Amino acid sequence: MPTHATAAPCVHVVVPVKSLADAKSRLSAAVDESLRRELVLAMLEDTLRALLESSAVSAVTVVTPDAAAAAAAIRCGACSVDERQALARAGAAGDGLAVGGHPSEGGPHAALNAALTGAAYRVRDAVAPDHLAFVQADLPSLRPGEFTAAAAAAIAYPGLPVPGRPGDGDAHGHGRAYIADRSGDGTTAVFVCGAATRLRLGFGGGSARRHEAQGAIALRGSWPGLRADVDTVADLRHVRRLGTGASTGTLLRRIGVPGAKTR
Repeated sequence: MPTHATAAPCVHVVVPVKSLADAKSRLSAAVDESLRRELVLAMLEDTLRALLESSAVSAVTVVTPDAAAAAAAIRCGACSVDERQALARAGAAGDGLAVGGHPSEGGPHAALNAALTGAAYRVRDAVAPDHLAFVQADLPSLRPGEFTAAAAAAIAYPGLPVPGRPGDGDAHGHGRAYIADRSGDGTTAVFVCGAATRLRLGFGGGSARRHEAQGAIALRGSWPGLRADVDTVADLRHVRRLGTGASTGTLLRRIGVPGAKTR
């Protein structure tokens, strides 16, 4: 598990990856299924490498039901937890969906948020990190310095918990911060600052508004790679212009997105 011994703060990142068979369906009209699978893995690899190069990151855990995604995570130096095990841990805590359960009031993305929550519980059980972050897997233009700066901004925000002091300020949302995607509607990252801060996640459609309603703080920094997730062909063109990691850049050239460059 890669670590940065002198890094401060210490953030353990959890990254969700759905089954490759179901991934990036909005690209289906432009990119065939086999290439979409490769694209998901390429973007995952570039995202993980950028995170693991950030001086704020102690380790990364990928939660996925997909064996190929788990293998890619391990190759990049991340850890992997099976989605079913994560859901079971969330269910055991009475938080989210148990294995075999059904979406509850959390909406159609309840299973995603339950899997992330369960994976985070497992991380806290095992290593008790100072801080957690939940980051989307499709950020091929992410730079390590962007994540480092965003993590520092989240942790330094006035009112956030101080390690070693009682209370997490959760009644006012302090301890949680989020980064909206470039559209302002979705969320690319959530920070849960402080080892005792309650986990509360609202990923899915319209998630930026949901995280704000839950009391999380919106981080306003200019981090284009951290806000550039990929769901559409227009998004592919956008990350091409920003520059991507090597894996995604190579695949974009194969797909035929013109002018693809690596960062």
